[in-house]
Amino acid sequence: MAEVQPQDDFPVTNGDSEQKMLPEHDFYRYFGQVIANVFTYFRRELKWYQKCPKIFCKLSLPEFFDETNQIIEKYIEVWKTMKTYTDGRICFHVYKMFYSLLRDPQYQQLPKYEKNILLWSTLLHDICKRGPPVIQGKDPIHPFKGAWLSLYYFNDVFKFVDLSKSDFEEWDEIYKEAYLNVNDKEVQNHVIVPKVKEFIDKKLKGNDFVIEVLYYVLLHQSIPTLKDHPHASMLEPLESEVPKYFNKRMFKAFRVLLIHDSFSYLLFSPDTRATFGKEIDENVQVLEKHVPETHL
Repeated sequence: MAEVQPQDDFPVTNGDSEQKMLPEHDFYRYFGQVIANVFTYFRRELKWYQKCPKIFCKLSLPEFFDETNQIIEKYIEVWKTMKTYTDGRICFHVYKMFYSLLRDPQYQQLPKYEKNILLWSTLLHDICKRGPPVIQGKDPIHPFKGAWLSLYYFNDVFKFVDLSKSDFEEWDEIYKEAYLNVNDKEVQNHVIVPKVKEFIDKKLKGNDFVIEVLYYVLLHQSIPTLKDHPHASMLEPLESEVPKYFNKRMFKAFRVLLIHDSFSYLLFSPDTRATFGKEIDENVQVLEKHVPETHL
């Protein structure tokens, strides 16, 4: 499918990249209509939401997205389960994140390869996130679970990798240690992250696209972003751990993902967006100076 871009909303600049995007990895090949539908919806509802920004955060998944959900479910079966949590707000968050991301001038200036990584990461970053009625409050373990499941989809559905049964047995074994019980709450156990890296280095060598999406999903709640919304557990020590999984090119795009994960809740709250964006940038910049040009 050709790339669907809402041209009247923003100019598109692809730029050049050292990384080449393979045609089979093109997000729009599978989900171009999803992006088109997202922009159709928000253009239609824009004036209403701008008048009632506080209500916008509490809305359930609109019926408008029934067809869009079916497109995603064709490939990402767990989307059906996601719709049952919090009246579908997790799925709606992803659609809002797409809208926020694609309208960002910083996203628009990224090379096509990085844009593609961000679109896949946006779609997959919350695929294992739970909510009411299954659990109340936040789900601190969903990034690790999402990365674990994403590899299955990349292998079984999209055929981006070709791993064996024994490979996935090893993958599953790593994740048996992925979660800890802290004060009666499951949190991510970052002791597994080096083991994930070891597996990736051995089994996925040369498949930078899959590797980068997995890291973005795995670690999107593993570095500090907002002090008033702290993550339950993080990589430690950050200055020495973060450089193991990112180079500067990746970290630049990862920052965009982190920002719009928050901005999706604030589409029509420009003052709060500015405040949150500044704080996220400050936290990312502290770590950026430790990130190498190439992988360690």
